[in-house]
Amino acid sequence: MNSSFHRTTLVTLAVGAALVAGCQSTGTHVISRLAFQKEPLVVAVVVDSVPEAAAAPVSPFTTYAPLQAALSKAIDRPVALEPCFAFQAEQGIATGWYSLAVVTPAQYARTPAERRPRILAVSSDPDGDVLRSALLVTATTSAIQGPADLRGKIVAFGPRDDSLLHHGALKLLRDNGIQPSDLQTELLPVPGSLRHLPDARTMAHAVATSQVAAGFIDEDDYNALPEQSTASGETGRQDMRVIGRTMGLPTRLLLVGHNLDPDTAARVQAFLVRVGREQPEVLKPLRARDYRVPTEDVLAACGQLEPDPATALPLPFVAPPKK
Repeated sequence: MNSSFHRTTLVTLAVGAALVAGCQSTGTHVISRLAFQKEPLVVAVVVDSVPEAAAAPVSPFTTYAPLQAALSKAIDRPVALEPCFAFQAEQGIATGWYSLAVVTPAQYARTPAERRPRILAVSSDPDGDVLRSALLVTATTSAIQGPADLRGKIVAFGPRDDSLLHHGALKLLRDNGIQPSDLQTELLPVPGSLRHLPDARTMAHAVATSQVAAGFIDEDDYNALPEQSTASGETGRQDMRVIGRTMGLPTRLLLVGHNLDPDTAARVQAFLVRVGREQPEVLKPLRARDYRVPTEDVLAACGQLEPDPATALPLPFVAPPKK
């Protein structure tokens, strides 16, 4: 067994052990001693659920690998990815354990305003849009005219804790006088929980067949549905009616850790701003067209989101180990 293979095996085992243990912010720093000649720029990539973390290390490393390699070359420094949970990213950014962190708007908004890190860059979607909205739809035959008519009704949301299809959706309802407690809730899997559906097609079918009074669909996903229902059973847009639109939110934010020096932060930001033009292939796995410096409307949107802390993963606080 050659030394290169042996070192690679140790790296893989270190990553797997860190993830199985709950990602206690140790994996990457073990890797740095084994595989890197220089201190790596450590980027936390927040996973959205326990199952996603348990299924790692494939997903974050696969999707970010091309961008990771390109950034490392651009700044002449190793870049290491560390999948973790939101509470660990928040503490790691605050203590300097992480240099950067990739989070969702909901994860960012849970951090108290006075402790929120600077947003270095935001990614756009394949169409080049930074802010994405969701549409509130009901069946074409429904008598419901707007969000305020949903009191006492069953409303379907996207995946639990999704920034747009859950928290952005709840904000739209609250802005129209409807609290979560005003909606019909589920007995299963958790008594008193809201209805959550996994994707746009399932949502469209549930709305069009009046299984739910209304539901939220990402606007791009809605526009991708056929205009008319198909023979194969796919619901068309003609079977639904739009009665509301959520605020626009970015998909992912890149946050700056307190230990990252201004020069490196500026170099990372400059690379991200140009990479979509110069190396668009590295962003394809992320389903992004480019990265941009956050504008005031993006910052305002993230600041307006008020996710319910109760929907966050019920994980205990574990402080990152000292360096």
